Amino acid sequence: MNLIINKEFNDLYGILSSFMIISNYNYFKNQMEEKWNLTLDDEMERDIRKLLENPIFRKGKYFVDMNMKTKDIFINPTCIFKSKDLDEYFKYLDQQSEDYLRISIFEQLEFEELINYKEESYLNIALEKIEKMYFNGDEKWYLLSLIKDPKYYIKKFSNLIKEYSPLYEGLKKKYWKVYKEFVQWIDEKLSEQGIDFIDEYLSFINLKQNDEVHLNYSIFDLISSYNFGDRSIHIFIGLIFERYVEEEKNKNDIDKHLNIYKVLSDKTRFDIIKILIKNESYGQEIAEQLGITTATVSYHMDFLFGASLVTIQRKSRRLYYSINKEQIRKGISFLEKELML
Repeated sequence: MNLIINKEFNDLYGILSSFMIISNYNYFKNQMEEKWNLTLDDEMERDIRKLLENPIFRKGKYFVDMNMKTKDIFINPTCIFKSKDLDEYFKYLDQQSEDYLRISIFEQLEFEELINYKEESYLNIALEKIEKMYFNGDEKWYLLSLIKDPKYYIKKFSNLIKEYSPLYEGLKKKYWKVYKEFVQWIDEKLSEQGIDFIDEYLSFINLKQNDEVHLNYSIFDLISSYNFGDRSIHIFIGLIFERYVEEEKNKNDIDKHLNIYKVLSDKTRFDIIKILIKNESYGQEIAEQLGITTATVSYHMDFLFGASLVTIQRKSRRLYYSINKEQIRKGISFLEKELML
């Protein structure tokens, strides 16, 4: 496994990811508190809440909403990694044909029968399927409008991000000194421990299944990863990661194992584990077997990742989840030892 460290700050990723994180602030805040037992720095939280008063974030409500599967149409990881700046990124997005964008939307919504559509009746079929999904009236209207005219919405999103850019620059400037200190801290850890340092705290990503691990530094992320099915993975870690490492170091074996049992005490998560024990599965398969939405599957997967109970791998356009049997065996062995069974 080859570790490739990208020390040059990726402004394109920074502006797009920060817009998404701020837009979904309550979602990410809850995820950090429930999944990682972490909270944002008080000053950063105040800054984000102040930014959220800007009407820009109301305008961009549905573009990057975490409950909208279509968010990758606008924040497209593939285009991010092959673009040098914002102008080139939106040039790539704009070059996509309406048919290509529409098929991408159908893939993300998992409308399999519409991917190779041949006639205009696809709108009626799409409407019928959207009506059955767990969206309110405005969200359904937005999805149908997006399917009808995706390039119009790409243009709207482009203008929105350009409007957001000065706000991002101000935020970046404020936290740049702290960011440089964070990078120095990571560099010291890597020089001491090498890739084992990253692997220890990102065991749920299963880094060793990849030939190349591209490590990138960020300001606003905790941990974000992108795998394109080519046996390489791109990871972004941000300022909060340092606090996460310190918290993990202070946990003893009992705390770590109790967290595993806490995660498994939820019936839905336990049912997901039982499905994955039999076979690796993707989100829609799990949702159909349990009679829940794919958004609910993703919500519970975050907890299972945090406890290192599942791993993830991209195959074609789908993300497949697998059980980490070794972590479960450790949990069982721990109980046997502690309770002298």
